[in-house]
Amino acid sequence: MNKWLPQGLTQRFFLLGLSFVVIPLTIIIVITIIFSQNTLQNQADEQTMQGAETMSDKAQQLFYRHRDLLEMIAGDYIEHGNSDLLIDRLESQMLSDPFFAGIAYYDEDGELLLEDPHVDENIIEVGESILESMRWRRSTFVVSEQVGEEVAVFMAIPVQPKEHGEIDGMILARTNPEYLSNAFQVNKIGEEGRSFLVTDTGEIFVDTHDNELVGERLTDTDYEVDLRLGRMGVYRETLQEEDVLIGFYPIDRLPISAATLQPVSQANAPITTMTVVLAFGWFVIFLFGLMLLSYGARWVIEPVKRITDQAVDYARGESWHMNILKEDDEIRTLEKTMKHMAEGLQEKQRFLQLILESFPYGVIATSPNETITSLNRSGARVLGINQNIVSGKSLDILPSRGLKNHIQGLDFPELQQNQVTNEFTYVNHEGRKLIVKTSSSPLLDENGRVIGIITTFWDHTEREQLEQHLQRSEQLAAIGQMTAGLAHEVKNPLSTVQMASDVIDAEFQQLKTQHQLQGPDVSMVDEALSDIQEETKRLSELVSRFLRMSKSRKNEEKLININQLVTEVVKLVKHQLNQSGIDHAVMVAEQDVCVLGDRNQLVQALLNILLNAKEALKGEKHPYLQVKVQKQESEIQIIIIDNGCGISTKKLNRIFNPFFSTKQEGTGLGLSITHDIIRDHQGQIEVDSEIGHGTEFKLTLPVSECHKGER
Repeated sequence: MNKWLPQGLTQRFFLLGLSFVVIPLTIIIVITIIFSQNTLQNQADEQTMQGAETMSDKAQQLFYRHRDLLEMIAGDYIEHGNSDLLIDRLESQMLSDPFFAGIAYYDEDGELLLEDPHVDENIIEVGESILESMRWRRSTFVVSEQVGEEVAVFMAIPVQPKEHGEIDGMILARTNPEYLSNAFQVNKIGEEGRSFLVTDTGEIFVDTHDNELVGERLTDTDYEVDLRLGRMGVYRETLQEEDVLIGFYPIDRLPISAATLQPVSQANAPITTMTVVLAFGWFVIFLFGLMLLSYGARWVIEPVKRITDQAVDYARGESWHMNILKEDDEIRTLEKTMKHMAEGLQEKQRFLQLILESFPYGVIATSPNETITSLNRSGARVLGINQNIVSGKSLDILPSRGLKNHIQGLDFPELQQNQVTNEFTYVNHEGRKLIVKTSSSPLLDENGRVIGIITTFWDHTEREQLEQHLQRSEQLAAIGQMTAGLAHEVKNPLSTVQMASDVIDAEFQQLKTQHQLQGPDVSMVDEALSDIQEETKRLSELVSRFLRMSKSRKNEEKLININQLVTEVVKLVKHQLNQSGIDHAVMVAEQDVCVLGDRNQLVQALLNILLNAKEALKGEKHPYLQVKVQKQESEIQIIIIDNGCGISTKKLNRIFNPFFSTKQEGTGLGLSITHDIIRDHQGQIEVDSEIGHGTEFKLTLPVSECHKGER
């Protein structure tokens, strides 16, 4: 027996199970299900057909009873000849009998003496058509007609002195689909079933499911021809994307058929239940068979012993020498060995995770199908996202579109040869604009195959700002040296030119008055003198600006109420904004907030930005300027938004450089001075703009505690 035991544990268990339990039991259950399924399907077909037949009988009784009622009213009219009594009885019947949606009466000339309450042009046309048919048919009939977008069933009763003689009029009654829908609720099969009344053209005019399918046409189906020929039958079709079992039964001497419907899932419910019960029985018997097979557990000893020896050998490798693993019981030895192996793997994994979490840069790993497999703590902090929720998710969960586009745009052939670096801007959850740098490399397995991408990213904002500040500082240092020379070489001669132009202008005005000088030459001299004076004033102001930039600007610091400061600055430019037709709004913080600084310099900084915004709004159809003050924890933000022409990305990076201007007449010093004023107040200035969509300036300053009455 020991010779054939080692042939394979899996093979032996399957051999016993398949031979004695599973295969015979499965064959018996499958045969039972197949035969039972056919029987239950036939029962479902019979049930559906019986439902349609019952509904057909009931519909026939309803139509015949109301037909007889209307014929009796018509007969009374023929007997007494009282048309007013006829109309009164028809009105009473129409109001009291919910079977009718409306009743109309036509005299022999086709004049409408009693109108359907729902009458419209479509119904009038249908009534006239039915009256023409009545003149030659001269007997009661039921007909379905298209009324607008709906189908309606009418009952036409002739008013005639002699049977089949010429008619004196016609009673036209329109059936009420709502009443019929409620009347046939009892004919539904099950909770999900429904019943229909269908015209011989295949149009549904009564649906017990809130008349949901009224007006639908049952075409392109196997039962369409049988329906037109008034045949009965049961069919399996698809209706509204659902497999259904539907039975039709014609209504005797009426151009309509009764139909009952139930979903195939409901019709097959007994089959499903039987299948579940048999499957459960199979499972119980299978478990019982496994219990019987447990008597052969001794066959497991040898294979498990081999597995145990292999596990012990693995545990006694180079990096693992544990003599305590060997036990008398092989199962316990295997369990203990696997436990130590798992603990060792977990310890290595934890160590690698600690290295990743301690890395100062953000690290994100993604699979080839763009699924995030890992994100370390530094990366989650930069992105402002919970690192525990991103694993296994798509890149779409990342709040940074720049990082997502960088990873999705990587070219694998290029990535295998070189690292791919990139730089983008990102507005974090605190509303701060960050400059983020990235570097991506392929993640390779032991065979050199690419199994993912490793991307490192870090916040480069502070370094970028320091580089820009250093560049501006160097430029300003050069300006300082230059302005010292300008003050000596330009200021004094410029003052002399300005004084001389004033003297010449005064003398010329006196001569022009004394000698009454006139003419184009005199006007040209006036304009030339005016140009000289204006240009010398502009040059003098430009030299003064150079001098101010070369000096330390910060004077005595005081607590400043930002709400009041912003309101006052907007008042200074309010007249200019109104003249330019610019709508403007000021939104201050709910509570007073203060900063410590030079009031005049902050006024100058705000004025520079507001005046630039006014210039940018020239030519806009609906110019708008908004100034908003909001507190963010220990900072205060002043946000200035306009819907002007905007600034291109290329120019956006240079607007704070000295002498750079987007305007022809600009000096390029306003925003440079503004930037340095905000920096001197330990603040930051950010700008976001897009051509054609306006510009947003955000000034951030540290908050100081306000004293009562502080301005």
